[in-house]
Amino acid sequence: MLTGRVALVFYLLLFLSVSKANAAAALLDFLGLHKSYVNQYSGLLDKESLLGDAGEYYYTSYYLLGMLSAVEASQDETLLSTTLHYLYNMLSKARDLNDDGYLEWGPMDPNNRPYQLYMYQTLGPVARAAALIMNNPTFRSKYQVDAQRYIRFVDDHVIQYWYKKVYNSSKVPCPGGLVWDDKCSLVGMILTFMYQATGNVLYRDLAQGVGEGFKGRLQPAGTGWVWDNGVIPSGYGGIYAGVPDTAHANRESMMVVYMHEVGIVFSVSDVQRMANTLSGTIWNGSISNPLFSNYINGSNITFSNRTAPGSNGAIYPGWALLGGYSQKAQDAVGYLFKAIVDGKSNPSIDYNSTTYGKVALSGHLLRNLARGSRSLTSSIGAGRTDAMPKSAGQ
Repeated sequence: MLTGRVALVFYLLLFLSVSKANAAAALLDFLGLHKSYVNQYSGLLDKESLLGDAGEYYYTSYYLLGMLSAVEASQDETLLSTTLHYLYNMLSKARDLNDDGYLEWGPMDPNNRPYQLYMYQTLGPVARAAALIMNNPTFRSKYQVDAQRYIRFVDDHVIQYWYKKVYNSSKVPCPGGLVWDDKCSLVGMILTFMYQATGNVLYRDLAQGVGEGFKGRLQPAGTGWVWDNGVIPSGYGGIYAGVPDTAHANRESMMVVYMHEVGIVFSVSDVQRMANTLSGTIWNGSISNPLFSNYINGSNITFSNRTAPGSNGAIYPGWALLGGYSQKAQDAVGYLFKAIVDGKSNPSIDYNSTTYGKVALSGHLLRNLARGSRSLTSSIGAGRTDAMPKSAGQ
């Protein structure tokens, strides 16, 4: 069981009812817990970040997005520098693998193009790092060169390659179809981050198109949302419940949060309704044995090869961010993380307690807490003496 200062952290995360002084101390303690995970897995992250393989970076992105959430919450430059180190490693391994003038990571698809899913998943934290740096005066003064490199790299791939070369500037740079494609959510987030980083209205307009396309599919379900309800053929992508599965729908919940935060398409009530989907439908409501359903409508029938109830209940990549807008959603995420720290086990806890799951959950919980107590963020960053060198690249 958790005791002492760590118990105070969970008390704060779940109920936000301690004094401001204790809250600031507790947030620093929780940042220390997050950084302990980052340090524990640093060897693995170094190895992964140097592979030059977007199929592997698909998973590396989960670590990085959690770390960037923790940086947003704490303004911790040591953690930012660590994150930029891994991004530097990754970008250093990009090559023109098909001699078309564009840098990418392998593997290549049957059309000798980089796999769009893997690339978009990997480019998310690259674009988000640029946005974070460019919107923080202290970080911008020290790391603007890094941010501009990220902006050029992402623009080359998403805009110059997919939007202009492949799609002839005729549509948003993602597939369309009867069923919402996760790659559209990924590129929607990338475009949102790029708009944050640059102010370029092309990114905003393309993100707007993606967001409107998704919002048009949303249907109220109780106090939450459902989408593509009844239009997904049985067995399509491993789906048998007629609605999206919980794990893959992390991308849609992430996109809704990030777009809302820059004023694109989604209102706060839209975000809160998405949070209700997590807390009121997906979560079983248990404090001691939290389980998250396999599908967004609460169904626990089989998804793909995941047959046990809750075995597809991953929430660490994106659903976790909704705790910044709903105390009940924060409770769901916080009790899940407490169960992981306590060493408990069930299909949902096990799915979320991977190395990258722990880094992502702890980082997103920090971000949620900072959103609920904005005054804490500035007090934590003030007076720090661990400023990093100007170039974080190497």
